[in-house]
Amino acid sequence: MGKKIISWGKSAVKGLVYMRYAGLGDEVKRIKAERGNPSDFRVIQQFTSETAARAWEKRMLNQGYQIETGGKGWKYGYTYSIRK
Repeated sequence: MGKKIISWGKSAVKGLVYMRYAGLGDEVKRIKAERGNPSDFRVIQQFTSETAARAWEKRMLNQGYQIETGGKGWKYGYTYSIRK
């Protein structure tokens, strides 16, 4: 259904390295819980069509996010990061 997107970046706090993810899904509460409730987990956008959702996913990929495949569906676009 989706692709896993992995992005590396440096935090402004003592050079911590983190991975940035973006994904699509219908059950964002479940997805957030399965990822360990990241403090920066955000629902960025709600979609009314899969075409619009996939276009957003491509934009996020172009911005350096990794595509996350854990969600089923495309109703919400979300982002989060995990320290490496």
